Amino acid sequence: MSETDLGIDGLADAEEIGAGGFAKVYSATDASFGRTVAVKVLHQLDDGGRRRFERERLTMGRMTGHPNVVVPHSAGYTTAGNPYLLMEYLEGGSLHDQLLSAQTVPWAQAVDWILPIANALEHGHSQGILHRDIKPANILLGVAGTPKLADFGISAIREATSTTQGIAFSLAHAPPETFAGGRDQRDERSDLYSLASTLFELIAGAPPFQDPDANDSQLAYVVRIADHPVPDLADGPPSLNQFLQRAMAKSPDDRPASAAIFTDELQQAIELSEQTQTVVAPSGMIRPADDPVRPSQSARNETAPTDQSVPPEQSSSLDRSGPPEADTGETELWRPEPFDVSNQPTQIAPEVRSARRSSAVSRHSRAIILDWAGRPAEALATTNQAIQQDPNDADAHYSQAMALNRLMRHREALESANRAISLDPSLASAYRARSAALRGLGQKAEAKESDSEARKLER
Repeated sequence: MSETDLGIDGLADAEEIGAGGFAKVYSATDASFGRTVAVKVLHQLDDGGRRRFERERLTMGRMTGHPNVVVPHSAGYTTAGNPYLLMEYLEGGSLHDQLLSAQTVPWAQAVDWILPIANALEHGHSQGILHRDIKPANILLGVAGTPKLADFGISAIREATSTTQGIAFSLAHAPPETFAGGRDQRDERSDLYSLASTLFELIAGAPPFQDPDANDSQLAYVVRIADHPVPDLADGPPSLNQFLQRAMAKSPDDRPASAAIFTDELQQAIELSEQTQTVVAPSGMIRPADDPVRPSQSARNETAPTDQSVPPEQSSSLDRSGPPEADTGETELWRPEPFDVSNQPTQIAPEVRSARRSSAVSRHSRAIILDWAGRPAEALATTNQAIQQDPNDADAHYSQAMALNRLMRHREALESANRAISLDPSLASAYRARSAALRGLGQKAEAKESDSEARKLER
């Protein structure tokens, strides 16, 4: 590759390593420190290009200090008058390069790369910064394999207004709201959609709505993004597929409300995949995790045992009235019948049997598993049991809030989250559940305050 004179003092041995519609990227030697650096030089010199470049410079400055964001060194103008950014050089290339060489990435490795980027997005979102172009090519790898977010060229300060006219994006990972028309409706949840879409591509080897057999027009691609369900991954646990379905929901309101919740839910999905390959419901029904067909609610009601500890009228509502009186006329502490998997005739994974026998696994933990199995109504029934058993269990109220959020019962979810916080003000996850409820109620400012409280507790 031929060397290029960039017209920047102190840099030598420049070689082009990438190019886009607005700029070219070079590797070069920084003589002052004897190190290799990356240099992004703007070659589109109209007003739009300069604004875009200036925005990237300021955004990178505000993101400085996060370990999973590319480090800027300096900025200036070449002798020819072209703006440039001087940044750290990352030897590992991009995740797009990884796909070119390996076609696919093992799902566990892909998750390990995506989780730190979610944390970087949380950092940016807390400062009102949207990336708006998350994709494999914009995630780079350092020498130790550390993923770093790059290319803030079309990022935006959240308070800024814009319209879809002239919006720049990568079609393969653009969320449906990109194509809504009028004002730009993308927000933090749009970045999370694109990050989930990137995770999908790493594992599957292609973006979720790319049709290799179609003679594609952009319109056909947009229609699939807007209307088609997210395909299941051939490689990966069912809980990961369920996470991707939620993170890439068509409506932003159905996605994780923040990058921190995105991270929590992805980690829960992976933990669930490690715990068991079988999902056990407190009703005694057992569904293999790889069973593509889940019984309807009516079918579950017909096949469920009749001696359940939570009657249907209690499981479908927030009943906190306390235990019924015993037949003897004496008031007893109401405790639901324990769920004993040893009495179940169906084959159960050994680790599930062990977990259910352990007193350390509480009802609200089972509720989380049910929630991730796509069964929030049953998760709600389980949390009702836990709260009736111990009304002062903050974790149970938090789990109840999450289930209610899934069921779009945000006002009740807010009540449950507030109760959890009153019982345990240090429970960061309760503030996350409260934030999700507030967003569902359209109270975005209050939701951001709740997210801020959660971040303080998580530090």
